[in-house]
Amino acid sequence: MVNFYSIFVRILFLVFLLIFSIVLLSGLGAFSLGKVGRQIQDIDNFQIPLLEHTTKITEYQLLQEVKLMTGAFELEVGQEDFYQDNIKQMAKYGLKASEEIYAVEAILRKRLGIYDGENRSTHNDNEHDQVELSEEERDKVKEMLKMAELIEKEHDDFERLTQQFLVALERSVVG
Repeated sequence: MVNFYSIFVRILFLVFLLIFSIVLLSGLGAFSLGKVGRQIQDIDNFQIPLLEHTTKITEYQLLQEVKLMTGAFELEVGQEDFYQDNIKQMAKYGLKASEEIYAVEAILRKRLGIYDGENRSTHNDNEHDQVELSEEERDKVKEMLKMAELIEKEHDDFERLTQQFLVALERSVVG
């Protein structure tokens, strides 16, 4: 009878050990899935919108330059109506690029926990939740914000120089 009791206790011990292992592994799996879920949510709420706005900046700036060059060529060949249309479209793309730059800056500032009173963004960025950043991630986001501010400055300089160029171009064609 001792052997039977001993075997029964061993089997019972193994069953409890198995159940404990299953519970432990399930808990670790759920924890790991939670981390993966937060990373996916971060990509969805921060990185993808940031990439979309950055792509739009590039697109609008390129279209702005194309309209400027096309307008300049049309003015040179005497097609002033087409020139005016292209300059209007160029200005529209310049404004759209500025709005996208402001949206990128707003996303980055919110990511860093910096809320500027200007609220220049025309886009709703409420879905970009603030998450805890490591020091390295924080430095990267700060660097991205500096780059966005530099792009804003360069874009404003381009706008100013474009206006000077158009004034000089119109004088040379009329004069």
